[in-house]
Amino acid sequence: MTFTDYTCKLHVANLIKIPYPQFMVRTRRYDTEGDKYFPAGRRTDPIKIQQLRRRAREERAKIYGYIQSIFERLGMNGRQCLLRAICEIAEAPLLHGVMGEVINALLTASIAGRPDEAEENMDYNNFIEAEIQGRLNGICELRYANCTTSLFEWLPE
Repeated sequence: MTFTDYTCKLHVANLIKIPYPQFMVRTRRYDTEGDKYFPAGRRTDPIKIQQLRRRAREERAKIYGYIQSIFERLGMNGRQCLLRAICEIAEAPLLHGVMGEVINALLTASIAGRPDEAEENMDYNNFIEAEIQGRLNGICELRYANCTTSLFEWLPE
């Protein structure tokens, strides 16, 4: 007996801690300096915002490292495939409902902002450059030619 009609599904799950700092909670309290609303409590501290963004970049870099290792376990060039995926999502964001939104947010490196001088060794700028490449030029398959597969080949139609 031979089975030729089968379906294989791969589910990947990872817990993601999503920080929701107090300064993001908006109230309808009126800003006396103009027609703006400002965050609850007190005005935002630029140093605090910089620390939160730095932490977000560190967490995102860890997630990217995990994704890169998955590509490598599949026998691909992990770094190039991760950069290509970031580039492709910037070029053509997914329209697959909530899951598409999650993937779009995960692979949009600029959400966490650009690294500052203290983070130069973090190599995060490569992720942002891949995103910019996708938005401005596209043609991610040529830029990241060492990755032979596209993220879109893995997704259902």
